[in-house]
Amino acid sequence: MLPQDAARTFYDALQRGDMTSAFALIDPEIRWITPAGLVWASGPYEGIAALKTYFGHVAASITDLSVQIDELLPCGDRIVAVGRESGTVKATGRSFSVPCVHLLSFSFGRLKELVGFIDTARIADAF
Repeated sequence: MLPQDAARTFYDALQRGDMTSAFALIDPEIRWITPAGLVWASGPYEGIAALKTYFGHVAASITDLSVQIDELLPCGDRIVAVGRESGTVKATGRSFSVPCVHLLSFSFGRLKELVGFIDTARIADAF
């Protein structure tokens, strides 16, 4: 599977809430890097078990989380995903919707690394 196709399949699974299919596209040695200041997490997370911990923190903090990717741009051996993340903070009931950029690396059709960029200050305001 080409990296751009794998990225689209991964994000489609996330959007459906199909974590089984999403995790099937993730390399067991995944490196998931979140931006400093992200309220519900502070990466990097390395390996599937650590990534499941990350998603557990997300589920405990946010309802209606949506990652809407509008563009997938090939960039050498990586993919740049441009879109928007939104959700509602469970503790406050306040919502956020912020632009996001993810830099993805694939190995043999599986997501090997994701580096996320997002407006953490605007998310923190919702908390």
